[in-house]
Amino acid sequence: AGSEVYWWLNADTTGGGNTFNYTPCLFTGGTSGFPSAPIPAKKNTNYRVRVRYRTLDISGPFEVLHWSSNAPSQSSCTSPGGTVIASSAAGAGWSNSPDAANTGWTIVSGTFNSGDRDYFNPFYLSAAKASKGHVFIDYVWLEEVLAGGQFGPNLLYKPWAAQHYYVNQRNAYAFDKALAYAEQKGLTFKPVILEKNDLLWRFFEYNGQLSSTPYSQNGDLFYGNGRESTGKTKTRFLHEAWWRYLQARWGYSTSIHSWELLNEGPSDPDGLHWIMVDELGKYMKCKVFDIAVSGKDCTYDHPNAHMVSTSFYGEGYPYFLWNNKDGNYPDIDFADQHMYARDEDQGFFDEAEFTYILSTLRGAKKADGTLNTQGAPKPFIRGETAWSGSADSLFQNNATDGLWLHNSIWGGINYGGMTEQYWLDGPGKCHIYKEPNRSGCGTAGEVWDHRNEFGNFNKFIQNVPLNKGGYIDAGPSVSNSNLRVWGQIHKAGNRAHIWIQNKNHTWKKVYDGVSIANQSGTITLSGFTPNKGLKVEWWNTYTGTVTSSTNMTTNGSGQLTLTVSALKDDTAVKIGDYSTVPITSTLTPTSMKTATPTPAGKPGDANGDGKVDGQDYLIWLFNYGKSVTGPANGDFNNSGKVDGADYLIWIANYEK
Repeated sequence: AGSEVYWWLNADTTGGGNTFNYTPCLFTGGTSGFPSAPIPAKKNTNYRVRVRYRTLDISGPFEVLHWSSNAPSQSSCTSPGGTVIASSAAGAGWSNSPDAANTGWTIVSGTFNSGDRDYFNPFYLSAAKASKGHVFIDYVWLEEVLAGGQFGPNLLYKPWAAQHYYVNQRNAYAFDKALAYAEQKGLTFKPVILEKNDLLWRFFEYNGQLSSTPYSQNGDLFYGNGRESTGKTKTRFLHEAWWRYLQARWGYSTSIHSWELLNEGPSDPDGLHWIMVDELGKYMKCKVFDIAVSGKDCTYDHPNAHMVSTSFYGEGYPYFLWNNKDGNYPDIDFADQHMYARDEDQGFFDEAEFTYILSTLRGAKKADGTLNTQGAPKPFIRGETAWSGSADSLFQNNATDGLWLHNSIWGGINYGGMTEQYWLDGPGKCHIYKEPNRSGCGTAGEVWDHRNEFGNFNKFIQNVPLNKGGYIDAGPSVSNSNLRVWGQIHKAGNRAHIWIQNKNHTWKKVYDGVSIANQSGTITLSGFTPNKGLKVEWWNTYTGTVTSSTNMTTNGSGQLTLTVSALKDDTAVKIGDYSTVPITSTLTPTSMKTATPTPAGKPGDANGDGKVDGQDYLIWLFNYGKSVTGPANGDFNNSGKVDGADYLIWIANYEK
């Protein structure tokens, strides 16, 4: 039915020469079941469900079931329950008929009423009542029954098993909206664009044929065949089609920070993962714009291009990849290591130290501004982190009222320059904020929200021109060892910014009720212009506001000495003139145009068979970016070029 793959329900464990796990049902929709989004319904409205399927050695019925009232409190694929809407067995209220367009496939169809629900409960496609055999599912429709024998559009987000041939338009549209909102707020996304464990990408051998053992074969097939200089594998061709779609649909947006190839791939030296992420860099920065890569490095600078990276877990830091030591990986833009704070880790009980250690170890530069040989000459992020171990449940119950987050954020002011990205689920669930109805955290109805800590730091740092370069470790001389002072200085610009902490004011000591003495001392910064008058601002780090401002003059050696008295927790200081440094402004959302199809013929029907389907999409995809004319080539608006506007015409008429 237009694809090599299908959803397989089976009462046996083997069939057709392949081996799969026992899977008697699948379900879609409903208000539960990750990652399905609930499907909206009109109340008291009739709907039709259709399923295109075929069977093999089946003994017993294949059924489509739906819970028409309350969703099941407990259910499983072996006994899904609910009302039978349609079945392969004979019965009133549904029908089975051969699919005339796809020999060997059958379409089962049934109707039901939505009742008083705003969202559909789960739909179960089940072979649980069969004693043996298999059901193969290609396509599922959920459509409103309209007057005059007509039906509404398919409401299912992912209706076709051949998910490598189409893009989920509901979620794509939702991301359109998310990007527009992010642009208004000056936020950015780092989308992870592929999943290494997605079995669909492990089905195809290099020659494009379906693997004879698709469930158990080598996962390396996901990555393609290295550089593929002598020809594309099917998987790489389809991956590049997806990459092209990403750039065509969302590459315009200033809220796309970068593309992350995948989450936590293998770190094997010079392996297929390394090659693939560099190929992604070449594609997204050169080839997608029809620019050939000269040599190994893409040097083209397109205004709509975005950075590219990948990620590794735990202690994995592939030094030779990030450093491009042998010149084979020049098109990867920043390093990304995922690491969680465990009880045995240095800095676990001192949150500022935890961020300082990795930042200064792997940061691009050393304290004096020279290249760090333990890091890479590129930006570095810890793209996934949280406190685990003994701190997990404590922070899920708001221990220390977010002090751990406060100190972690301000500790990031160190010269290493690493950016932290906290995971808000799993080990990080409820650590930063909790809604009243969030289960498993705090007490019922209890709420907290520490996201303002990020805003307070941003108010302080937003006009510090770190992106212009020239900053090095502030390297202060501190008279009291119980005062921690981190920050950076720009000597030529006579600017500096530092965070001053009572070193004992950590989340662990506060939680344990340790008596923490106030600390006093002097802090001397060197490297300013001698006898230079400088503005000095003292900041309250818990409110993001200036508490005092004064003018001070450096001594004849270019030193400036600050005095701290009875510091209970922490404070921050900004030194120098920032009046000429602009604060990053809020971005204006990009307007999006809607394609208008031409009236001639059936819009979106490239092969002229009278229906708009996956075959027409493949024609569009094959000709994408080419200067060809006419619907037969995928140029549905006759503009002379096959582009995104033609895709919008195809998707608007799909299955019509």
